[in-house]
Amino acid sequence: MPSLLAFAGCAAFGVPATSDSAGKLRDATALFDRQDRPLPAERLIREALEVYQRNGDQLGVAEAYRTYGFFFRARSVGGKWSKFYRDNGFLDRSATFDTRYMKSIEYFEMARAIFSAHQRFDALTNVDLNMGFTFELMGNAKLRAKRSIEVGKTIQKCFARTLAQGLNYKDSQRTTSSLPLINSVLVAYRTA
Repeated sequence: MPSLLAFAGCAAFGVPATSDSAGKLRDATALFDRQDRPLPAERLIREALEVYQRNGDQLGVAEAYRTYGFFFRARSVGGKWSKFYRDNGFLDRSATFDTRYMKSIEYFEMARAIFSAHQRFDALTNVDLNMGFTFELMGNAKLRAKRSIEVGKTIQKCFARTLAQGLNYKDSQRTTSSLPLINSVLVAYRTA
């Protein structure tokens, strides 16, 4: 009978295995965001990304990129695990601990390009907001302000599309459910 110690070596010990890529991204987010376990989280993000790429699922690829963007700026990466990442790096070898915020922006930009091509204005707004938050973490007020302008432009495009074409119920629900958050962020940026 295998010991508990044998399972502890597994990168995602305690995480139920799933072949569902969206489930992998949800699990990864919980790991780096709420459980302070970024190591298995990054592996799950990469697994999901590989499946989405292999299947040609562009929106799935965009979701994986967005999750990777969140990962690189997560508190768990910069907190308790900072020494590990400084010494060992990330699975994405192009990232270093000191460049992790720029890597976050890079992944958000890649997600943004796909969401834009698919006219996913709800996701575009989210990516723009989070790029702004990342620029703020970097101490770059100028780029943060530029990103808030992009949020406003995305919202205008969304409403123009809604008026011109109409949206299905799911699209309109995604967009309108984001409006209180968007408004509060824009007010905060205007007063900052």
